Amino acid sequence: MNTDELFEKCSPCSSFEFGQRQIGLGKPCFVIAEIGINHEGEASTCARLIEAAAASGADAVKLQTVDPNSNYAVGTPSHTLFAKSCLSYSDMDGLFRYARELNVEPFTTVGDLKTLRAIQGLEPAGYKVSS
Repeated sequence: MNTDELFEKCSPCSSFEFGQRQIGLGKPCFVIAEIGINHEGEASTCARLIEAAAASGADAVKLQTVDPNSNYAVGTPSHTLFAKSCLSYSDMDGLFRYARELNVEPFTTVGDLKTLRAIQGLEPAGYKVSS
């Protein structure tokens, strides 16, 4: 049995849609550029990272969105890191639009229900569950 036959036999579906793209058996490799919080809270830096991902041929960009005050104790290293890496909802809206203009599917890891509700309005193709 070859790899494709094994995948098809073991998979509940052979492909699925993610935004405008199909992922799965017989489809091209789907490349996700991990941006996360590497923009350090600067929307212009995030835009440049999205541009670099698009120029590199990425199919999608994944950000990380979390409300530090709802998820981390003030004064902890995690709170400090995520507090300085936050983007406003307005920034996220613009960045999602920009990514789509560049034909890259934007989505995000959401860290809490408040963030999930806010991001739903941006209509991402999917979400990554925080590990």
